[in-house]
Amino acid sequence: MRLDSVFVSACCALACHGLAQPTYDVLDVGDLVNGVGTSDPRGINNAGQVIGTASPASGPTRGFRWEPANGIKALLSALPGQTNANAVVVDPYFIANDGTVLGGAPVYNGASFVNYHAAKWTSPTASFEILNSGTQRSNASAMNALGDIAGYENIPPGFSRPRLWLADGSTVSIPILPSETIGIAQRITDDGRTLVYVSQSASPYLKAFIRKPDGTRVDIPFIAGTEQFTPADMNNLGQVVGVVRQGSLSKAIIWDETGGTRFLPLGTMTESGAMGINDAGAIVGWVKGPGFAFLTAAIWYTPTSNPVILSQRLTPASSTWGIVGGDSVSDINESGWILVTGLTPPKPGRYQHAAVLAPAYPCPVFSDHPDNVRFNYNSSIIYLGAAASSNQVITYSWKRNGQTVTDGLYGNTRVIGATTNALRIQNPTPAWAGEWICEATNACSTVASTAAQVTICRADFNNDNQVDDADFGTFVVSYNLLDCFDPGMVGGCRADLNGDLVVDDADFTHFVLAYNDLVCP
Repeated sequence: MRLDSVFVSACCALACHGLAQPTYDVLDVGDLVNGVGTSDPRGINNAGQVIGTASPASGPTRGFRWEPANGIKALLSALPGQTNANAVVVDPYFIANDGTVLGGAPVYNGASFVNYHAAKWTSPTASFEILNSGTQRSNASAMNALGDIAGYENIPPGFSRPRLWLADGSTVSIPILPSETIGIAQRITDDGRTLVYVSQSASPYLKAFIRKPDGTRVDIPFIAGTEQFTPADMNNLGQVVGVVRQGSLSKAIIWDETGGTRFLPLGTMTESGAMGINDAGAIVGWVKGPGFAFLTAAIWYTPTSNPVILSQRLTPASSTWGIVGGDSVSDINESGWILVTGLTPPKPGRYQHAAVLAPAYPCPVFSDHPDNVRFNYNSSIIYLGAAASSNQVITYSWKRNGQTVTDGLYGNTRVIGATTNALRIQNPTPAWAGEWICEATNACSTVASTAAQVTICRADFNNDNQVDDADFGTFVVSYNLLDCFDPGMVGGCRADLNGDLVVDDADFTHFVLAYNDLVCP
């Protein structure tokens, strides 16, 4: 089986089945003026924490982090040593799953404003300057589970350049082409892929590329007849969503390395835009079309399903809320919580608040289960995915043959995402075959997905999806290698079929038995 086949199997686990369409309760993030002020959402993490900005009854606009358990909004502090009253006007942009907030914070020299500098808050009262960019602006846009941060810094005469601040203390300046004037590192996955948004002086004026950990650049191609791609988000599987222009119309698109660039379905609508995507492949954004004179908040439960109007999915208890159209849909997390801008029920007036749409059921409900996956010795990565939702925060775990799996490096195999609903196994060996389940847990209960069988085709040694003499020849070449366990060999020795770290007659017998079956399990 080729790697792209393994990926397609995983995508089916994430997105190919029809997902249930929940109804939603509205959770009010609130404001700083006892319900009669406004607040604006910026991001939500898997713990349900929300970041945003709001104005108090008097004084400057403040950034905050909201806790779903108690409804408290903790204000984000100014950078250390900043005493100007306006130094608290911070600009939160991204919240990591551990609660770390990233963005920009103002720097003052006495009464003189210098600029916004890239900053992070490990708690609302613990702020750190990531980059002192002098009089130039810098900003932190995203962080992965390893602590690597993506963002940008301006260089004279003021053009943004994409930059990474890695957890080991090193920095990476991502090069852009001479024709590109501005670049921003927007998102970074746990395996180090970075989404970079660039602009240039000639058409298409806006576009994007992926910077791989080895420095390779992969441009996100346009669909024929489209131009000016504005990326909005990338999930941990490297799927990118955003909006392109097609003539006078805007269209939502999704891209990944396997499937390329394609439009999200429009249903009966004429225009659309994608704003956020989670690891289960659920996409939030907006649509416009017959019966909807304005941009309307929507969700695509899979990249191949028609959009669903979110205002039509509110529970009766939340039906007096309004959802602001356009780009008011900001984000979606792995519990299916959607961050929006909402209009509160009349008090007697209506106020614009950051709000969360949470699926109305309290216990986790799996809307998609992991699919069976078959791999072989040339498969560099296996994906396993599931999707559950609830109105209480969900945590995920994975079990193989009844044993809980944790992230880490096991020989040459790396496991990433064991506490998420999207598990990746890099350089898998036969030891990772078995029965896999995903468990979704919250305060209500723990619910298990149906089991997925992960199997290895031992005899398809040349990775062409069939068992024949070519596999025998490829195996013999690997079997005869004398440097099988050279530490520099990625994946170890492929001829060690029984996994005992020795290549001997037992491995040859293993192969012959599999070869004589002529079929893969």
